[in-house]
Amino acid sequence: MEQKYLLTGNSVLNEMLHGGYKKGTSTEISGMSDTGKTFLAIKAILEAQKENKMTIYIDTTLKLTNDVLTDNNIDPDGVIIIRSNKADSLGPTLKSIIEPYSDEIGLIIIDDLAGLTTSYEQESSIKKNTNIHRSKVVKSLLMRISNLIRNTEITCLVINQERSNFDNEDIEIVSSFEKWIQMCCDTRIKLVIDEDGDACVDVKFKEKRLK
Repeated sequence: MEQKYLLTGNSVLNEMLHGGYKKGTSTEISGMSDTGKTFLAIKAILEAQKENKMTIYIDTTLKLTNDVLTDNNIDPDGVIIIRSNKADSLGPTLKSIIEPYSDEIGLIIIDDLAGLTTSYEQESSIKKNTNIHRSKVVKSLLMRISNLIRNTEITCLVINQERSNFDNEDIEIVSSFEKWIQMCCDTRIKLVIDEDGDACVDVKFKEKRLK
C-alpha cells in the first residue's frame, strides 16, 4: 500500500503533521530568514529520493547549487532545478514536466514565494499596477500546481520568506499572497526562533486530517 504522506525527515514534525507532508497537496513553510525553511526542503528531497522519486526545485533566488545538494547527501541527478523567478512562465513549464512524468516525481519545491515576479513587472516602471498583476499571476500559479498534483503522489512545498517590515506599496501584494496561500495550501507550517535561540513550529490545517 502506498504511503499517503512524504516524511519530513523529523519525527516530531511527522507526528505534528499526522504522518508527514500529505501527498497530492501543497504545504506552506513560512518564517523569517534563518529559521530553517530551506533546511526542511532539503530534508524533504532526501525523503523523496528514498522513495526513488524526482524533485522539481523552483529556485527563485538562484542560490541552489549542485554543491549544496551533494553536501547534504542528495543525488543531483534526482533533482530538476528550475532557476526562474517568472511566475507567468512557471505554470506551463511545470505542466510540461509533470503531466508525462507524474509517476516519477514525488516533490515540487518553490523557494521562495517572495522571489516570484512576472515578465510584465520586470518590464514596467509602474510598481502599483505590477503588484496587482503579480498577485493574480501567483494565484494562477498556485492554483495550477494544486490542480496538477491533485490525485497524484506528488507533494508541493511552498517556501514563504517573511519580512519584518514592508514599504507601504508592498502591503497590498503581501495581503493578496496571504489570501491565495490560504486557498491553495492544505497545510501551513510557521517556523520561529525564540529569544533563547530555540526553533518553534506552529502547524495549521485547512481542514481536519485523519491519521
